[in-house]
Amino acid sequence: MILAIPAIVFAYVLAVVAVVVATLSWFVALSVARVPRGFENLGTYCVRYQVQTLGYLLLLTDRYPSLASGTGFQFEKGER
Repeated sequence: MILAIPAIVFAYVLAVVAVVVATLSWFVALSVARVPRGFENLGTYCVRYQVQTLGYLLLLTDRYPSLASGTGFQFEKGER
């Protein structure tokens, strides 16, 4: 559990970032009727890291939360 402390602190920081991104996304979506891909990707990154940290903390996995940027899945042009 002591090893999880840095991941928990970073997950908390990302939670604050996620709230800011969600608020900004709401205002941008109201004005331009869409959310920019960068906002969407940053919010997804924040939530993904938080879930990895929670899984590690609850002993659901033995993998330490990773800062890598996801599973490699990308949208094809025009798929979105």
